[in-house]
Order: sequence, then C-alpha cells, then structure tokens
Amino acid sequence: MMRLFAARWRLLWWMLLCSPAACSMSASENDEISDSETDSNTDSAVDSSVDSFSDAGTDTWMSDSTTTDSASDVLDSDSLIFDTFSDGATTDSSSMESDTSPLTFVSEPLFRGNENPDAPLSGVLTLETSRHADIIIDVIGDDGDQWTIYRTATPRLEIPIIGLKADILYSVFVTANAGGDSVAQSAGEWTTPALPADFPPLDILISEPDIMEPGMMMVNVWNGVSSDAKPLIILDNAGNVRWYYDGAPAIDDHHLLPDGHVLFSPDECLIYEVDMLGNLVRAWEATNHPVDCDAPDGAIPVPVESFHHAMSILNNGNVLALSSEVREIADFPGSEDDTDVPTETVQVFGCVVVEFTTEGEIVKQIPLLDILDPTRIGRGVLDESWSLVNKYRENGERPKDWDHANALVYDEASDAYIVSVRHQDAVIKINREDESLEWIMGTPANWKSPWLEKLLQPEGEMEWFYHQHAVTVTDEGIGMYDNGNFRASAFEPEQEEYSRAVLFDVNEITHTVSQVWSFGAPDGEDFFYTEAMGSAEWQPVTGNVLIGNGWMAGGGAGIYTRALEVTPDGNRVFEMLVEGNRDDNNTRYASHRVRRIPDIRQ
Repeated sequence: MMRLFAARWRLLWWMLLCSPAACSMSASENDEISDSETDSNTDSAVDSSVDSFSDAGTDTWMSDSTTTDSASDVLDSDSLIFDTFSDGATTDSSSMESDTSPLTFVSEPLFRGNENPDAPLSGVLTLETSRHADIIIDVIGDDGDQWTIYRTATPRLEIPIIGLKADILYSVFVTANAGGDSVAQSAGEWTTPALPADFPPLDILISEPDIMEPGMMMVNVWNGVSSDAKPLIILDNAGNVRWYYDGAPAIDDHHLLPDGHVLFSPDECLIYEVDMLGNLVRAWEATNHPVDCDAPDGAIPVPVESFHHAMSILNNGNVLALSSEVREIADFPGSEDDTDVPTETVQVFGCVVVEFTTEGEIVKQIPLLDILDPTRIGRGVLDESWSLVNKYRENGERPKDWDHANALVYDEASDAYIVSVRHQDAVIKINREDESLEWIMGTPANWKSPWLEKLLQPEGEMEWFYHQHAVTVTDEGIGMYDNGNFRASAFEPEQEEYSRAVLFDVNEITHTVSQVWSFGAPDGEDFFYTEAMGSAEWQPVTGNVLIGNGWMAGGGAGIYTRALEVTPDGNRVFEMLVEGNRDDNNTRYASHRVRRIPDIRQ
C-alpha cells in the first residue's frame, strides 16, 4: 500500500509539473493506476517513496531478493548488480549544462521494445538529462503489474526494462532528481508480444507465493520434437513468464551472474554469456571438439574437447566446466550382469574437470580416468549413449560412456571440486591444489583398493543414490537429485525405480556420511521417476527445496517435465507441469534443471 501511495503521489506531482505537451497520460489511465491493486508478483518490488531513495552514488539496484544457488562455485549474487546501461552512459561534461542550471531532459525519455528477437519480452528505456541525476522509473502494466526501478547515474542512459509479462501494455514514467530540482515525464508505452504458439505449455497447478522462496525461477525447457522451441525461461512465483531467451538450439546448465548476464552452454563445444537483451557478450569455444563447432565470430579459444553439463564462473574470475576425452582401456568388463564374460580392450569416454581463465588459458585439467578406477562400471555404461559420446564414433563403434559426469561444484571453504559421476553412482571430492581424490560417496559395490579406502562409511538409516544429477553444497550438507535408475550397481539385481531429492551430511573427520532429508517415495502421492536430467536446490531463506523433475515418462512414450517446490516437511507450495499428451510419442518436454534467482524486475 505504501508503494502504491508513493507512486500515485509522484504521478500527481508529475501531472502538475509537466507541460500539456509533455504530459501523455490520460485521466482514464490515472484512474486505472489509482484503482489497481498489485498482485502477488510485485511483492519483491522496493518501496517507491521518493524519501526512501538513497543517493548512493553508484549504479545499483535495491532489492531484498537473494540468490539461492547453494553452491559457492558461482559468483555471489546476493547483492546482484545490473550494470546493464553502462554502454549508454557518458561523463563528458562539455555536452551538458552547468550543475547550477535547471535540471531538464535533453531528449525525451523513450520506452520501446527490444530489437533483439532472442529476448522478445525485454524493453529498453533511453533518456538524457542535463546533468547527473537520481532516476526513478515507474513501470506500470495495464493488468495492475507494477514496480519501481532506481538508478543513480550519468546523464545519458540506456536501461533495459526486464521482467515484463507477455501480451501486456506497459507504460513507463521517469522522474529525475538532482540538487533539489526535479523533472518528470512519460517515456511512452509498449505492448509486449504474446508467447509464440509453439512455446512450451506451462501448467501451474499450485502457487503459494507467501510461503515460497523469494525471487524468481529460471528453467530451460527442451522440446524434443521442435528444434525451434527450446527456450531458457524466467518465471515469477505465480508462474508468469517474465523473460525468455530463444537464441540457442538447446541449453543445459545455466546461471544468472551478478551483473545480470546469463551463462549457459548452447552446444557441447560452446559456452555463452549473454545480457538480458539477448546480446552475446562473450563466448568460449572448445577448439579440440571431435566435430566442427559452429562458433560465433570472436569466440575465445580453449584447448579442450568439449563443454557439457556444468559450467560456472568462480569468484577468482575463472571459468569452471566439464570437458571430455577418449582413451583406450584394457580389461574393461564385457557385461554388466555376468562377471564370467571376458574383459576386452575398448575405447572409453571419460570426463575432465577443467578450469580456465576468461582469456582461455588452462589453469586446471583433471581427467576422471586418472582419479577413479577406469575398469569399474555401473549400469548403463555398455548400452547407454548420448550425443557427445556419439561424436567420438570411429568405424561405427562408439566409446563406452564410462563416467558421464553431470555436475561440478567448487567448494570454496575447502578449495576442492565436488563432482557427480552418474555412471559410477558416485559423488567425489577432488583437492584443487594437488588434484588428489579426497573421498568417494556412494554405494560400496565393486570398488577395489586403493579406491575402496576412499569410500565414506554410512551412519544411521541410509539409502544410496543411483544415476544422480545436480549435486550442490549447502550449509547443511551435500544435496542432489537422485534419479534412481536401476537402484542397483553392475552385477546386482535391479530394484524398483523411483527418484527423490536427498540431502546428506558428510563428516570428513570421521570419514562418514548420513542421510538427513529426502523427498520422493517408491509409491504414493510423492512417487516420481525421472530417467534422465533433474535438479534439487536447497533455499536459504525458507529452507524449501526447489526440485526439477527433468525427464519423466508418461503412460506411453511421451516425455514431460515438472518444477516443484516443497517445504522442509514436504508440503508442496509450487507445482508446474510442462506436458503435451503424455501418451503421444511425439510429445517430449524435458528440462536439465530449474534454479532460483533474484527478482529481475529492478
């Protein structure tokens, strides 16, 4: 209510101050604003009272939202700064009036749609004042959606307006304050485009924003049928689409960076950094990729073979990612069920932990084939395959997908890498400094010395994980999405399959591990099974867990996905299905992971 009062006061003051030629808001629009009530999606907007505006002297946004990426591998986003208008700023004092002159708009503020079709819901505000000023921007939608943006900046600005919903008429009003002077003006209006016809169908079943983690959600959705419908999407807590990027054929891991840019991999040989207008900021190319890579001009070369599943930017500025290699390995098992089947010499696909500078210089390169037993296998190694492994085919034979690492986290507290190794049914910790194996967490089946001595010993009631994804480091322990494929290792009988989000406490002093929380069951209303993909993230404010059911099978061969947020006691506070016809083999929606991010409407 305080925010609405301040916005109404500012608009009334603006109408009295500006000239008839400059005033473009009609009386009906003013009545609409006065009568509108904000919906649950504007809860994170800051108080728009002029008195609450801080003359901080920096280009910053003011928000109570915090990041929920529990791992410390990504740059801290708790005080996320959107320095998205610096390219349009200037400090050339010769082009502006004296600081003692009246504050004016040198050119009329202009609000327009983004010119880049890859981020079609983004808007752009351009303005120029006669001198440095504190800028207050009111964004008001004709559906009652509204929020306020604060900037302290140089006179000439180009500011992305982010967080607009689809097919809504938005008006933008600008107030500039400097040295006791104020000037206000409408920047115009723009109707955002509707979501395209082939946009993934997002079905919101449950949404309780008051008890959900604050912020928004970022999720990638793959349509296995249409190559033109694989967007990276940002949703508010009511499930409204607030932004999407549609400029890549497929996206797996993704991060919102502190400067408001987005980091992701659009292909198995590239890493992209784009701004919220969809513009490519930087790209890195794996120059030793087994097939040609369609890299953009100016891509930074990195002498590795691939980028897959996990990538992030560390606090030291380096890029951390998973790469790959292929080696010939002798004495490799010929069966996952029968130990009497002779071993053989085969080509084996192995993953590589790589850390490199933003200029592409390798800092660390750790092949997992040098860390773990190259002849130990889990289920799926001999039969399963994926697109990157197939690129290494020679003479019609593909390498064995030995490890299939799918998550990589840097634990800053211990200076170590935590790696999820799906086909080994294991999570491992590698010392960053000396590149040694510190421990293995997972089923003890089929390990031999010296790896056997690295196994963490279970304490209490424990259920091991199988073919897991999305390992994270939290204050409470190590969490993950346990896909539960086979629920058995090689040479063991298969068990009933089901998936869950699970949290473990690791005691490195006693070299033990215990299970402290789990959501998901072999039957009942909490049953779900995700053959591939999936994520689980523990939230710092509410303690909720945000779960992504990546690749779930329907009644037939149709594939669908789901985003789910549950409280610590297992109550569902958000549920979104992305599905077509579950019984239709031509319907395939899947998601690599869903992340919680700060509110982007700032």
